[in-house]
Amino acid sequence: MLANAFYKGGHIESWGRGTLKIIEECKKYGLIEPVIQEQGGGVSVTIFKDMYNEKYLSRLNLNDRQKTAIKTVKKAGHITNNEYRALFDIADRTVLRDIDELIKLSIFKKEGKGRATKYVIDTGGYKL
Repeated sequence: MLANAFYKGGHIESWGRGTLKIIEECKKYGLIEPVIQEQGGGVSVTIFKDMYNEKYLSRLNLNDRQKTAIKTVKKAGHITNNEYRALFDIADRTVLRDIDELIKLSIFKKEGKGRATKYVIDTGGYKL
């Protein structure tokens, strides 16, 4: 009812379009995709600052491949084992070792299984 009033008043375009605009704007500015969830009968949108910026990454003991992979995931939304391997032309063992370290640091989290496995930013892992 409230959304309808805002729509008729010209304050919003259409129902549901705002979430897509928020996601687009976050990607446009190099931020990871926001977390949007239903909460207590309403909607909660969490927009993250540039969590894994150069300054923060320089404090971690990461190799250049891992830093580049983080930037890639921030931009593309995810990375697969094959994409990681192709990006750096490295062996499977090296890919798994690099990604495993990023998971242990709670920077990446694994989604999916088998060939559908992809790695995304773990928004719960950021530490000040």
